[in-house]
Formats: sequence, C-alpha cells, structure tokens
Amino acid sequence: MVKQLIVTADDFGLHPDFNHGILEAVMYRKVNAVSVMIDRRIIPDWQINILKNEYSRVGLHLDLGKRREWTKYSESDKEKKVSNQIHIFENTFDFLPDHIDGHYNVHLEDKTVFDYVVKYAKEHKTYVRGRGVDIEKLKNLSVKTCDHFHNSLEEEPAKLLENAKDGVNELMLHPGFYYRDTEYPTSLTDGRQRDLDFLLSKEFEKLLKKHNIELMEF
Repeated sequence: MVKQLIVTADDFGLHPDFNHGILEAVMYRKVNAVSVMIDRRIIPDWQINILKNEYSRVGLHLDLGKRREWTKYSESDKEKKVSNQIHIFENTFDFLPDHIDGHYNVHLEDKTVFDYVVKYAKEHKTYVRGRGVDIEKLKNLSVKTCDHFHNSLEEEPAKLLENAKDGVNELMLHPGFYYRDTEYPTSLTDGRQRDLDFLLSKEFEKLLKKHNIELMEF
C-alpha cells in the first residue's frame, strides 16, 4: 500500500508574515493544502488569487477563539459563527472549502461545532481533519478523513515523515516567516520558521523519496 501525504499549512490569515511564508511553500509546491482563517479579514486579494490559482487545496480553518472562549457562546451562536465563516469562505474563493479543520481543534472538541461540520461534510463530501480516536469516529459517520494524523507541534517534522504509515497521512504544519522584533498574535512563533525551513529544504524531498511517500490531493 502506498504512503500518501497531505501537507497542510495551518493559520493562513493569522498574520501577514505567516501568510507570506505559507505562500512561498505553496508556490514551491511543498504543501498541497492550506487552511484559511477566513474571519481574520487580513488577507489581501492578491494572496487570495494565488491560492485560487495554485495547485494546493484550500480549506477552512474554523476560528472560535481560544478554548476558554468557546464556553461563552450558546449553541446557536456557535452554529451561526461556523455558518458565517463557511459563507465568507465561499464568497471569497467562489468555491466550497476543500477541507475543514479548526483552530485549537474546535471542529473536534466542541460537540455543537463537530455536529455542524459533520452534517456539512456529509452533504458536500468535504474532507475533515481527524486525529487519534476522532479518525475512526469520522469514518464511522461516513465523513472523509485521513488514516493517520501527524502534528509538528508534538514532534520534529522529519521524525513525523519517518513515522508515516500506509494509507493517507496528514501532516499538519504551521509554516511562516518569523522575525524576533515583531509582535505576533500567538505564542507559536519561531516554530513556524522551523516548519517553513524544513519544507523548503532538500531534506524534505529526500525524506519523501527515502520513505516512499507521495504527495496527494484530497
């Protein structure tokens, strides 16, 4: 069985420096999926056009803030926020999201959001990021997802490629440019430069060949 790999760049839209890094990885064809935080409203039209015209799949990175903020919202408020972000995405890109995942995994950890995403994904045959036990849960609900999920926040990207298994592997990265004298809206900063440097390195290509991994589309 072939080891297939989806390399997803998360957090597009969180900061201009992160956007620029992700776009560089996209244009060098080092990632084949980009997850967009569409509600952040800091994505200029020229960047939207690059994502629309490059080969990478473009999906929605649902954003309801940090985990402690989710409890502030009623079920109807959560559903409205998810619906609005999907609507903004569709109007911005002129197509449905190729995949859906969530900031702080809100699409998996919040039941209301999870139920809404599952219903949408089944209706539109949309890929949804799974992880751990959630992979089987999504499959049992007839939602398209990966066989194996790898998180660069938990282990070095090179090691994650070594651990790729037969089937569909999703590798979640947070590539982006990082400058020490710049203030960012997140604690995850220098790790983004590490992810970007890895994707643009010769080591990345060598590891794909060494472990018989091929990049795929959803």
